[in-house]
Amino acid sequence: MRELNNAGDRINSQELGIVDFHSHILPKLDDGSKSVDESLQMLSMSMKQGVKKIVATPHFYPGSIDPDCFIEKRAHSAQLLLSAINEKKQQGEIFPSIYLGAEVSFFNGMSHYKGLERFCVNGTRLLLVEMPFKKWTENDVYELIAIKNELGFIPVIAHIERYIDKQSKSLFPMIFSGDILIQCNSDAFYERKTKKRMMSLLAQGNVDLIGSDCHNLTNRIPNLSRGLNEIMQRCNEDSVSELMKFANYVLEEAVPLE
Repeated sequence: MRELNNAGDRINSQELGIVDFHSHILPKLDDGSKSVDESLQMLSMSMKQGVKKIVATPHFYPGSIDPDCFIEKRAHSAQLLLSAINEKKQQGEIFPSIYLGAEVSFFNGMSHYKGLERFCVNGTRLLLVEMPFKKWTENDVYELIAIKNELGFIPVIAHIERYIDKQSKSLFPMIFSGDILIQCNSDAFYERKTKKRMMSLLAQGNVDLIGSDCHNLTNRIPNLSRGLNEIMQRCNEDSVSELMKFANYVLEEAVPLE
């Protein structure tokens, strides 16, 4: 059995780093990390799994919080974490590079919303979107495609495994057309209820990005290595390499927190 504490090294040997595209590591901001110390431990755990880049995607719920307030709180949380990281680095510790983004809850009219770029991964046009946990309409999917066609942003559906079984197969050609990127959580590749379906989607080329969606150190821990291990066992090492190549590619222009 190949362990990915160790696949991380193999990927690095190919000048690639493991990317966690979905996380809630910023402290005291949403239902994720509750403290700077917890965030540091989550980052250390990720680093030990070979993660070199991690996208911080705190929840943004339009209508529940003013956008300016959210951006301000995110910046404050990020600065608290960065200060603590810099102190630890002086002691010789190493952490993944952090990229600020958001997990934006879907709403009608997103493609006409001014200021949507503030929620994209910093330096990119990638926008992580949490879709409704119900059956989507054709208009819902068109809204995502319009974000790309009309605004030039690239919508990324967060944790596809949570809603795919609720969707009409007639929408699949739109969902998996390539206009929308698909992110899957690591645990979906080893949880009994989802792993068969997600492996199939991956084999079909319909999974673009993977994330831990980590929230804490108890029941939603950084777990990218376990999911990637499962992919390597059921598919092959090339499948992991291709996922990481693409993740690094889409983050080429991303600006890390520093």
